[in-house]
Parts: sequence; C-alpha cells; structure tokens
Amino acid sequence: MIKAIFFDAGNTLFFEGGPHFEAARAYSLFNYLRAKGAKLPAKLFEDLLRFAKAPKGDSEHRQINVIPQGLGEILARYDLPHDEKDLQEAENVFNTAFLATLSAIPGMVELVKNLKIEGFKLAVISNTRSHRLILDCLKQLDIAQDFDLIVTSVSFGYRKPHASIFSYVLEQLSLQPDEAIMIGDSWEKDVLGAYGAGLRAVLFQAAALAPLDLSPEDSPFAVIAEDAAELRRLLS
Repeated sequence: MIKAIFFDAGNTLFFEGGPHFEAARAYSLFNYLRAKGAKLPAKLFEDLLRFAKAPKGDSEHRQINVIPQGLGEILARYDLPHDEKDLQEAENVFNTAFLATLSAIPGMVELVKNLKIEGFKLAVISNTRSHRLILDCLKQLDIAQDFDLIVTSVSFGYRKPHASIFSYVLEQLSLQPDEAIMIGDSWEKDVLGAYGAGLRAVLFQAAALAPLDLSPEDSPFAVIAEDAAELRRLLS
C-alpha cells in the first residue's frame, strides 16, 4: 500500500531555468556587487559564470560546488567581503534570476495540496547546489508547508541517483520501500535511483522537450505520466 509520495523539484513541481539561466545568475551577482561600490575586474564575472556552470556532482554522486561556499571562495579571491551575512546575501542574489521567473508546472500545486489532505506523507528529494533555493521555490509556490520532509543533495551530501538519499528519506519517515513512490523527470536520477533503493517510480514528462517512449518491457518498475491529470489518475 502506498503511504508516501516523493517528488523531484525542478521540472516536476516547477519549471527549471532556460538556456541563459546560469549567465543571468552570474550577471545578477556581478551587478549587485558593483552597485555596492566595489571595483570589479571583468575576470570576476568570468569566474562567477564558470562557477554557475560548474559540475554539481562527482563520479560517486557526492555533491560538489555548493552555494554559498563556492561564492565565498570567489569573493575571497578578489578581497571582497565574505562573512556569513555577505554569503547569505550573495546566495540570495545569485538565486534571484531563478525565483523571478518561477512558474509551477500546471496542476502540480493543486495535486500536492490534495495529496496532503488525503493523508499521504510527502517529501521532496532534489539535486541542487542551493538548499535555500529549493526552500524558497516551494515557499513561493505556497507548498513548502505541505511536505513532511525536504531533502536536497546539499543538505544530505549525495545526489540522486545515489540510493542512500532515497533510503534516508524512507528512514526519516518510517517507511518501507514498497510504501513509497518517486515522481521525477529524470530517468537516470529519479527512476533508476529510486529503483536502486527499492521504490517504484513515475517518470513525469510535463516539462520534457523530448519525451521518452517506454514500453512495460522496458520499464517494469516505472510508468510514465505526461501531465498532472494523468499523474493524479495513476496515484488514485
């Protein structure tokens, strides 16, 4: 019996940034620092952009290049203020470009709230470089309070598809693997990752540019949903 539903965040609950998103983040922070009166060399922007596009995990799926620590290293390199308050501000500004264009995938906010009312345990399991960004996104969509647990690769230390992040959420919610289902847009990270921890999964393709077409033989442990309405039917 399914007692809990785990959600990915980006391209599952809300749309992720477009192709120029990383550059927008670097510009936002660069312009913020310049507006504070700092004399900034052009190379600082290059470093910010390089960091924005840097790998997010290593070969063992450990989380790397975390915000705000990475921003702190860059600011220190250029002798710019980088105490705890400075880094909190820098992270907020770095995330502004994402939050300014945040848009929920149609029907997903309503689905989360309905599942909560129906008594399901709900969790978010998200790969990210900023735990705060995921919290702010969920708060902005007014669904943060509907989740019993919000775990990111930053808060946990490993990224999906590492099985340990799924197992951790199961343990925290006192669940067995067959009592939960994972919903996400990534075949490798969400579906195969969940399967590795013993969970079933739904490949959610509402935001997919090139949807996968899988037969039951291809995927005996997962099904596909193209939108929130189809996902609702599968969970009924």
